Amino acid sequence: MNEEDKELIIGGGEPANPRLRVAPIPVEVNGQQMLMFQDPERITEETVLMPLAAAVIVQFLDGNHSLRQIQEELMRASGQLIDSAVIENLVAELDQHLLLDSPRFHDHLMKLNEEWSRERVRPGYHAGRAYPEKPDELIEFLDGFYRDPGGPGALPGPAGAQDLKAIVAPHMEISDSGAVSAHAFKALAERTDASLFIVFGTGHMEGQRMFVPSDKDFATPLGTVPADRELIARISRLRRDRNPLFDYVHKQEHSIEFMVLFLKHALRDRPNLRIVPVLVAGFAPSVLAGTAPGQDPSFKEFIAALREALAERNEPTVMIAGADLAHLGPRYGDQERYAPIRMAEEEAADRKMLDPLLRADRDGFFQAIAAEKDRRRVCGLPPVYAMLAATDLSRGELLKWAYWHDRDSHSVVTFASLAFY
Repeated sequence: MNEEDKELIIGGGEPANPRLRVAPIPVEVNGQQMLMFQDPERITEETVLMPLAAAVIVQFLDGNHSLRQIQEELMRASGQLIDSAVIENLVAELDQHLLLDSPRFHDHLMKLNEEWSRERVRPGYHAGRAYPEKPDELIEFLDGFYRDPGGPGALPGPAGAQDLKAIVAPHMEISDSGAVSAHAFKALAERTDASLFIVFGTGHMEGQRMFVPSDKDFATPLGTVPADRELIARISRLRRDRNPLFDYVHKQEHSIEFMVLFLKHALRDRPNLRIVPVLVAGFAPSVLAGTAPGQDPSFKEFIAALREALAERNEPTVMIAGADLAHLGPRYGDQERYAPIRMAEEEAADRKMLDPLLRADRDGFFQAIAAEKDRRRVCGLPPVYAMLAATDLSRGELLKWAYWHDRDSHSVVTFASLAFY
């Protein structure tokens, strides 16, 4: 092989087409323009800064260019030959920090999964961050949302009516959405005496499987909520996919953690409280194609297994979906800015989108979002759709709608609490 024909390679000895797994953000640090890399999946907790000039190389780390091709592209653009060592060193540094989709990253992720699989309890990752970690302070914090002017007005009472089958509550930052969540969990506490809850959450990590159940107990400052391992194992046996759970994505995901926290607070005196936590994701292809996810083989298999396992158990069970609605504004990729004065318009759009839900029409709900190619980024679609498929419902009730507005970025998130019967 002639010297000029040799491919630039990374340590493993194979031709490399490096691909970033974390998009850089331009920032200013001490008056200097830099690129900042922060892993949204928190596989690595490190923050990496590089000079802004590195952007000319970083732009080609898309998995479609070898290191030699990057060198050629840079020469075409600038007329100058960039030393191959400069490119190699930058790529090696990014890989060292686990910022590339590379064998090093996947080996690290596999190790994390193996270590995590030995744990029996999922710690409250966001305790002390999103909510107080001292029990008395946490109770006061959560009690306040029920008495808040935007809340239901009183703490949950004892179970009376037995007609509730499911709720939807926001997984937005608790301090901003807690009063809305309180409406859903007050209804749950007062309208069912069930002790078993299937908790569907939004899986925010890119590339995760459509359904990721976990058999770990969930720790909260108010006590640990056990996972129903027997039921989870039965669901697994009823599926063709017998791969290990690999539920590491649950470790830092907040969408179920917040639901379990409200559940434990609202039902902390209820005996034999148990959960089946399931993250749901991967609906983007269905949305783009306009084809309901219920036709996807992976979706059908999991839901069929869940329904069969619940039918065998024949125990009162309530579904919970941790779900937000629209994400709008520059913070989420829009050019357009959003101000509170526009929220009546967005509330009307949400109510129109939610109308099929109130009829328990999951495909109608999906089509309302797919018709716009999910222009409004409704991250709650997967868990809500799965919840509706997992049980038979006749009607829904919109308990409370609200929004969070970020004044700095002129962006908003909308959310709501719903109850189903």
